Amino acid sequence: RTSMKGVQENTQTSSQEGEDNMSIHTRSITEIDDMPFHAITRGLQLEVNNEKVESIMKTLEDPATKHLVPPIDVMWVQGRNPDNNYYFAFGGCHRYEAHRRLGRPTIRAKIIQVTPSDIRTYLGAATPDF
Repeated sequence: RTSMKGVQENTQTSSQEGEDNMSIHTRSITEIDDMPFHAITRGLQLEVNNEKVESIMKTLEDPATKHLVPPIDVMWVQGRNPDNNYYFAFGGCHRYEAHRRLGRPTIRAKIIQVTPSDIRTYLGAATPDF
């Protein structure tokens, strides 16, 4: 994907097991990106159940089951300057935290392009000036 300069590491089309839990926003998106963890902004404070995070971590650590963890949804906003890209994840808290705790450099993500107005719905007055 050329519009994600310097961010995308890998793109694949997938219909693997475990993806029946897709959100309504990304149900029709088949591309899954290995998104660099550092590029994603969490718009909201994480509140997680440690048992659930640890369960996901075990699933991720096993090569036979890691594909069962669905990708997170990432909202992509392109700034006024085309070189400025902003990536936000509002859901997938447990999956995000499991990857963070494991020190993974990337996380599987379905990326949906949105407008600054869409992000304002989530962040209100804290929305950056894109």
